[in-house]
Amino acid sequence: MRRRPVLVLAGAGAVLAALSACSGTAQTGAAAVVGGQRITVASVEAQVADYRAAVGQATAVSFAERVGQADPQRTLDLLIQDRVAQGALARAGLTVTQGEIDRAEAAYQQQFGSREALAAALAKNVGVSPNDLDVWMRLMIAQDKLLRAAGVDPNDEAARQAGWSKLLAAEGNRLGVKVNPRYGSWSPAADRAIGPAAQPWLKSA
Repeated sequence: MRRRPVLVLAGAGAVLAALSACSGTAQTGAAAVVGGQRITVASVEAQVADYRAAVGQATAVSFAERVGQADPQRTLDLLIQDRVAQGALARAGLTVTQGEIDRAEAAYQQQFGSREALAAALAKNVGVSPNDLDVWMRLMIAQDKLLRAAGVDPNDEAARQAGWSKLLAAEGNRLGVKVNPRYGSWSPAADRAIGPAAQPWLKSA
């Protein structure tokens, strides 16, 4: 298998300034916009809360520090990559069906014993909310299909990361990904779509 902590605001003035900056980047209430479709702040916060409830606060903090990406950023990153991948699949005439997702999950479940155990393992080791299990699985299948279609061997880790970064950037730029700066910036590289948050008031506690 490959492959926050409470936000602390330094002051109301900084918050207002940051929100003003967001207005030119993403729609009101949006954590990001992909192809004109919003990923809402509320949906990101709900998935973050689900993830933290699954692993516990201490594990969430430790994982965020280890991977260098706070929970809200990582959650939004997954949702953006999924949306971008769906756009790339459609343009390439490819699909990922629910049946394919179910079969992939079933294969993993044989290793872990149950869907709940699989979700718990992903939450702990990959930082994925249990509610995002299908999203993560769909993205993994989409990556495999898109990379193979581009002539990249997804089993070669270096080639996979370079190939996915290229595909992610090209399709994301075509779709016009916009990220609310409180979460970071659109900056696809390797397995990430979001670069560090620019606002110094966004911290993990």
